[in-house]
Amino acid sequence: MTKFRSLLLLSFYSCLGLLSAQEGPSITGKFLVFPKTSDQTPISLIAGEGAFEEINPTSGRFTKPIKMIGMKEWVVGKPGVDAEGKPTFEVWGRCASSGAKHQSIILFRKGETNADGFSMLAFDDNESGFGKGKFLVFNVTNKDVGAQIGDKRFQIKPAGKAIVEAKGDIDKGLCSSTFAVKLDGEWKGIFSSNWPLSDNARALIFVYGDAKTKKYTVHAVRDFIN
Repeated sequence: MTKFRSLLLLSFYSCLGLLSAQEGPSITGKFLVFPKTSDQTPISLIAGEGAFEEINPTSGRFTKPIKMIGMKEWVVGKPGVDAEGKPTFEVWGRCASSGAKHQSIILFRKGETNADGFSMLAFDDNESGFGKGKFLVFNVTNKDVGAQIGDKRFQIKPAGKAIVEAKGDIDKGLCSSTFAVKLDGEWKGIFSSNWPLSDNARALIFVYGDAKTKKYTVHAVRDFIN
């Protein structure tokens, strides 16, 4: 086991001791992980004192909403038992809760396996203004991002986000999209595609650095809503 992972291998009870005092009213959370990988090792979430839950997220769509105890921090990883038979929890990722009653929680892989860890982001699933037919774009890089979706051009600062309501520029139900990052003072294109516009879905767009390819790219997910 590497020194880094050894530091993250916590006593499960001590970990729960840190989190139990932060429990609040129940909330719902839905999870997404990317990039896609062949690693099928279960991912567990600390879900309260003496409890954890397998969340089993995928890259293509959010999990169904999971009812959880509200926490100030979300922690995912792998429960286990040490040489003395005591419960442990190997931490793979953590992030601050958004504090909202309904949250979306994103796991960004740091490597090819779950044990390589995750960067994480939690946000309000009922983000103000983010309704049907709209795009919520997150810049999860330390670079400026420039983009065009349909008839809308915009820029996002590092760690920023933007809600975009675009009109189809190909036809009424289809829009083009292009993304670029600013590297050494110059814009470099990283992604282009055509995306459908829908009256019963919204889209979450993440601009991020892929740990495996070492390149900037875009991940898009359609989120169907009532």
